[in-house]
Amino acid sequence: MTTVVFVHGVATRATPAYEIETENRNSLFKSAVFGDKATIISPMWGELVPKLLFDGASFRKSETQTLGLGGLEPSSDVNPTVLHVIAKESPSSALDLLFSERIKMIEASGQKLDKADLALFAGIVDLLDADDQKPSGTPSALKGLQDAVTDQDFVSEVRRLSNLPHNLAIGDALKSAAQAIADRAANLAAKGVHSTVVERLNPTVARFLGDVFIYLKQGSIREAIRATVRDAIQTAWTSRNGGKLVLVGHSLGGVILYDMLSDLKSAELPGDLRADALITVGSQPGLFQELGLFASSEGLPAKTAKKGPEAASLWLNVFDPIDVFGFCAAPMFPDAEDYSFSTITGLGAAHSAYFTRPQFYARLRRRLVEGGVL
Repeated sequence: MTTVVFVHGVATRATPAYEIETENRNSLFKSAVFGDKATIISPMWGELVPKLLFDGASFRKSETQTLGLGGLEPSSDVNPTVLHVIAKESPSSALDLLFSERIKMIEASGQKLDKADLALFAGIVDLLDADDQKPSGTPSALKGLQDAVTDQDFVSEVRRLSNLPHNLAIGDALKSAAQAIADRAANLAAKGVHSTVVERLNPTVARFLGDVFIYLKQGSIREAIRATVRDAIQTAWTSRNGGKLVLVGHSLGGVILYDMLSDLKSAELPGDLRADALITVGSQPGLFQELGLFASSEGLPAKTAKKGPEAASLWLNVFDPIDVFGFCAAPMFPDAEDYSFSTITGLGAAHSAYFTRPQFYARLRRRLVEGGVL
C-alpha cells in the first residue's frame, strides 16, 4: 500500500470548493495511479497566511482609468479551437482538454466525481499508457480520434475507446463539456486574448508573491506552515506499515517539501525518513536555488550543482513550458528528473491544470513504475 502526502501550492484556502477539488484529485490519484487502498493526506497550510489587507485591490487593474487616448480592439483573427481540430495533431491532448473540462464543470456545480466518471477517467489513463508503450510503427489506438470530423464524433469515439457500458448521462456530460470548450474559444476570440489572460493572471501572481514572501520570512507563520506539513509527513511515515511513501508538492508546496527534506533535523523530521518519491509539479525549487534562497545551500560557490535531498530516493519535477510558476530543477539538482508536460491550456490557467489531465496521470504512473515505486 502507498501513502501519499500532497502539499498544496499558493493561493489555496480551506473553502468548500477546495474541499471538493481535493476529494476529486484524491479519487483520480487512487483510480489512475496508486490504487483504491492508498492513503492520501492533504495538509492545509494556506489558512495560516494572513488575508490581504485591502482584499486584493492592488491587482484589480481593469477597474482603473486609462492614461492612453484609446483602447485596443479585441483581436479578430483568433480562430476558436475545438476538440476534433486539436485531435488531428494530438488526440491525447484533446482527451486531456475534454476530461479537464468535465471535471471543472462537476466542481463548479459543487459535486464530486462519481463512480462512472472515475471509471471512465481511469480507462482513458490506461488507454494512453498502453498506447505510449506500443512499438514504433504500430498503429495508434487513438487513430479514430484523429479521424473525427466534429466534436460529437470525437466524443462518440471516446465512449467507444473507453470500453465501458453505455451510459447516456456520461455521454451527454462529455458532449456538454465539448460544447463548453468551443463556446469559451469563441468568447476568447471575441473578447481578445490579452485582456482575458491578464485578468486571470494578475490575482494569481499577486497571491503567489504574497505566499512566497510569507514562507521565506522567518517567524511564527513560517514555522506554523512547516509544522502543519511536518505533522502530515510524520503521520504518513509512521503509519505506512512497510508500504511506499510518496510526497507530492504543487507550486510552493514543492518548495516546502524540498526545503524540509534537505535538512531533516531543522525540519524536526525523523532522521531515518526516506520518501520513495518526491514529485514537484509546477514548482520552484530550481528557481529558489538559483536565487540562493535555501538555507541548506548557503556558502555554495556560484553555479555549483547540489544533490537533491537524500531523504528522497526519486525526484520527479514536472512543469508546463508556459506555466509562469513552473521551473526546471535538474540543472541545479542533478538528482532531479525534469519532465515537460503541456496542459494544452492558456497562460493564465496552466499552473492549476495538471491534476485534471489523463495524460498527466498516465505518464506519472509510467515514471513511477520505471522508478520501482509502483
